[in-house]
Amino acid sequence: MAGGGKETPRQKMVGMMYIVLTALMAMNVSSSILEKFAMLSNSIELSANSKLDDTEKLFEHIKSLSKEMGNRPADVAIVNKAIELKNATSEVKKFIEYLKNTLIEKTGGINEVTGYPKNLKTDAEVATLMLKENKAEELKKILNDYMDLLSKITGENYKHIALDADDIDLFKNDPNQAGKNFGDLNFDHTPLGAAIATLNLFYSEVITAEYNAMSKLSKLMGADDIKFDKLNVVVKPKSSYVPAGTKYEAEMFLSASSSAVSPDMFVGGKSISVKDGVGIVSFPVTSTSYDKEGMSKQTYKATIKIKANGKETVTNTDVEYFVVKPVVQVQSASVQALYLNCGNELNIQVPALGVYYNPKFVAEGGTIISGSKKGLITIIPKAKEVKIAVYNDGTFIESLTYSVRAIPKPELKITSNGVVVNEKDGMDLSSLRSLEAKVIADEGFKTFLPNDARYRVIEWDVLLARGSKAIETKNVKDAEKVSIAAMMEKARPGDRIVVEIKKVVRTNFNNVDEPVEIQNKFKIISLIDKK
Repeated sequence: MAGGGKETPRQKMVGMMYIVLTALMAMNVSSSILEKFAMLSNSIELSANSKLDDTEKLFEHIKSLSKEMGNRPADVAIVNKAIELKNATSEVKKFIEYLKNTLIEKTGGINEVTGYPKNLKTDAEVATLMLKENKAEELKKILNDYMDLLSKITGENYKHIALDADDIDLFKNDPNQAGKNFGDLNFDHTPLGAAIATLNLFYSEVITAEYNAMSKLSKLMGADDIKFDKLNVVVKPKSSYVPAGTKYEAEMFLSASSSAVSPDMFVGGKSISVKDGVGIVSFPVTSTSYDKEGMSKQTYKATIKIKANGKETVTNTDVEYFVVKPVVQVQSASVQALYLNCGNELNIQVPALGVYYNPKFVAEGGTIISGSKKGLITIIPKAKEVKIAVYNDGTFIESLTYSVRAIPKPELKITSNGVVVNEKDGMDLSSLRSLEAKVIADEGFKTFLPNDARYRVIEWDVLLARGSKAIETKNVKDAEKVSIAAMMEKARPGDRIVVEIKKVVRTNFNNVDEPVEIQNKFKIISLIDKK
């Protein structure tokens, strides 16, 4: 890896990705994997480019400090080394960019929709440019010469990064890789996506090495001296939430930091990110016990370490905070109980979490379908009781328990011209010309779950009976209304119309029909003559 001294976590990450990538090059990887490499490759490139800003700040600081000290010869010599370093890095960057752009152009350019190269899987052009045209060996020489230059400029040992298989522990004893030179190891039978990722890995190592070398030059001319050049006003309120009629109280003080010093900061012994001398404190909070107000007192140790003039200064403080117990709020048409095998919609929110609400729900006794927004779910109960465990970013918050009620039985209604037939007194045979069979959902069920309360008759029989004989029978399918005018031409006073409902379905929230058993499948209508 690049640079003298102990490797940073980021360097180790780059090294690991290099090993993973080179290990996969001989495999016939899929397009999806190459797309993931394209995403990773872009991320590595963006990360490296962000490092350029830090290097530029160090370079400007070296020049500024030399000027402040009167441009002493020893300081000017370091400035000249910094310039030589920047120029060498620029040449390496240009060559890597030339290789990437050439490969992309030769393989069809960039996909305007995805932003990635069009032909991530092609490998012929990679082999032609890097192996047949010998650009791989040229790259190897440029990279290793660059590392040698860094060793010369800084006086530290920068190891070569463009290696043959026999120089890499992972491959030197691998019968499939041992003996391969740098070019074959990295670019033989290598798809474009992997080749671009490989070039970005080397690019990242070069940028990191430049930063390390520039840091070394900075330290050589006293760039670690602490000079407070950044002042900030800090206001520490007793509380950001102030009831009306009370006082807002806070402490105000001046905070100073130095752009020449990068302090190490820790929370509870774990390192945190530091930007422009300010540590970013962020961690998930949990508690297993709360007081009667729903509060849990917690503390953590904050530590800042500053290295200056070969001396390390450590400052500690204990920070107190309170964890507030989240309150789960549920909105639903029917919160107290759910309906069996129906799509019961729930809106489960935890207002205290605000924008940090990232819920996950686990059901016992039912199935959950996630909605379009956070907290919106549809629960389909399969048992007499349903328990829903609420989690936020993997942290358990609360368990909700619901009883489950059966779907109320629907009611069968037979009508003629929109009027319910009179089974008790009978119907005038001269006016009875059509019948409609309708299944009416329970009103409360329909109010709560209208999408689950859709019933229809899909098969029924209409029979004209006289005494113990059937005069005529009509079978009706996939229709709720039927004309019986022809049948009524044969009817006499005292005859009966018998309606038998054979098949009824309920269309559920998912637009799937389910068979339904109903009570009172038979309706008997006496025919009378009112003339």
